Amino acid sequence: MFHSESYKQTFLGVVPFRYLVSGGVPMRAIMPGRATSLWKFIERAPSPGRTASVQRSHETVAIFQIPGVVFWAMPSTLDQIKRSMQSTNDLFNAEVFGKRNFAALDDIYTRGARILPPGAPMISGRDAIRKFWSDLVLSANARSAVLDSVDVMAAGDGVVEIGRATLTVEPPGQSATQMEVKYVVYWLQEDSRWKWHVDIWNQNS
Repeated sequence: MFHSESYKQTFLGVVPFRYLVSGGVPMRAIMPGRATSLWKFIERAPSPGRTASVQRSHETVAIFQIPGVVFWAMPSTLDQIKRSMQSTNDLFNAEVFGKRNFAALDDIYTRGARILPPGAPMISGRDAIRKFWSDLVLSANARSAVLDSVDVMAAGDGVVEIGRATLTVEPPGQSATQMEVKYVVYWLQEDSRWKWHVDIWNQNS
């Protein structure tokens, strides 16, 4: 436990970063001049010598150096989040549609995810979502689902993605056809991955 009477703080500057501290200690982002709030957090930090890391966000906080504790900024900009999202979207196409690997949906949807398919009731939970996609992919002999992000916006603890997708299906005895789809996905970070938490889409007419 750190105490203000035994440790002195050295002001290092004002840096934008997202609250994330190793050891699971949450940290409120504070504006310049609110040094006491940061100091209160540091008093709850892990034992001396433990390294804590923080990730950058859109908010601005004051950073102090405490003897025995090292802080440094780890980039977590929206551009980096977008790259992580693209990796998840590519996984959906390559594994779920390309290889029929429906277990990969665990790396795409959160545990409490919900999907809202067009013209159908809402489906909740990964088991039910896995069944939905396996039934659709196998029955339609779906070949690919290429997703293209149009816009990504920060929203609370997650991000909202607006996008479009091209689905290629080839039902038995029929020629391959493509469907153009638009979608909105609310993303959350789970198990160190950005995943789909709420997924809604509909086909273009």
